[in-house]
Amino acid sequence: MTKRKMPVRPIPWSDESPNGYLVRMAEGNGYLNTSRLLFALGFGESWQWDRLFEHSRDRYGAVLESCGIDASVAELLCYQRIDLSGGSKYLINDSVLDGDILDSDLGSYCSLCLLEHRYWRKIWRVRTYVACVKHNVLMRKQCFVCQRDLSQNRPELIRCQCGADLTNAPAIRANSSATEWFMSLERQDPKGAREVARCFLALLQMEGGQRDTGVRYEKLRAVQEWYSSRAYSPSPVDSVASHWHPRLELLPVLEDASGQCVTPLSSGLSTINDVILDTLQAAGALGVDSRRIGQIAKTEAARSVGLRLPNGSYSARAINGILWRLTPNSEVHEGWGRKVHTSRLASAVQAVLDGSRISRGFDLLSGIRTLATSVINGD
Repeated sequence: MTKRKMPVRPIPWSDESPNGYLVRMAEGNGYLNTSRLLFALGFGESWQWDRLFEHSRDRYGAVLESCGIDASVAELLCYQRIDLSGGSKYLINDSVLDGDILDSDLGSYCSLCLLEHRYWRKIWRVRTYVACVKHNVLMRKQCFVCQRDLSQNRPELIRCQCGADLTNAPAIRANSSATEWFMSLERQDPKGAREVARCFLALLQMEGGQRDTGVRYEKLRAVQEWYSSRAYSPSPVDSVASHWHPRLELLPVLEDASGQCVTPLSSGLSTINDVILDTLQAAGALGVDSRRIGQIAKTEAARSVGLRLPNGSYSARAINGILWRLTPNSEVHEGWGRKVHTSRLASAVQAVLDGSRISRGFDLLSGIRTLATSVINGD
């Protein structure tokens, strides 16, 4: 490596992103991008500078020292990695966060924050940081002009590679209460925060790993409601038939009735095309074991909606329809019926689907094995 005391050495902010600081260093000293800066310092242009903050505080300190900055500054800027025995966890703004909840790039940004102080915040890399808690506006991940993700290797911190000034991005009002709730949950109930994070990431996976902050905002608010009341309300849509039941949306974090973990779907759910489920996935979505879903599939009602396919797999769209049929509408009061015995579950599902009985609901987390029904005029 080469030690070059840079003429311009920005004063770091206490909550500044480590790679954001390197962008400022490169920009202030006339380098085209951070890769060129690292190359000039002898680290090699292809060196994974964007991974410095994660893998080695010492290596990041070496970069700073080569620029003429005391290596101890790395202690201030780097994400503090802790609890290595339990997986990757990072201390960010007094909150301990799992590595999975962090974006792999610079994260999102608030144009109003950048306008006030021209630096990238550490907290912006957290996926659940969907609304700025200072300005109550929606965070942005893409450039507001070219709609592309921001390159970590761009020439200027506050400009997209297309040249657009990020401080000019229109501010979209958004309540930051869900963001603040998650950050406080991390401090008050770490176990609950991990559960919330799993559900949040599962919902994003159902959207194909959605990076849009608007979608993230809606999903975090939905998970907050789910955590608080064990209920879940999807984003507003035109009709029930056009969205998936939460048992399917939360499929990656569910287990079937025998306790086996459900494998994630190979592709996201679509409102247009059906999704093929294996037996374990189908059982997990309904909340029954593999034997019980086989019994349900043999009922006339299940056959009529095409639950089991000719090759022995299951239709996600058919399961979606069954789940919604078993979910009480606003005119039915939950809890007034009798819980169905497991041995009679298939016939109870058949009775609700053919209209001879009314569903009184089931626990969202447990699935239809907790189903309660009543006769048409009430039990």
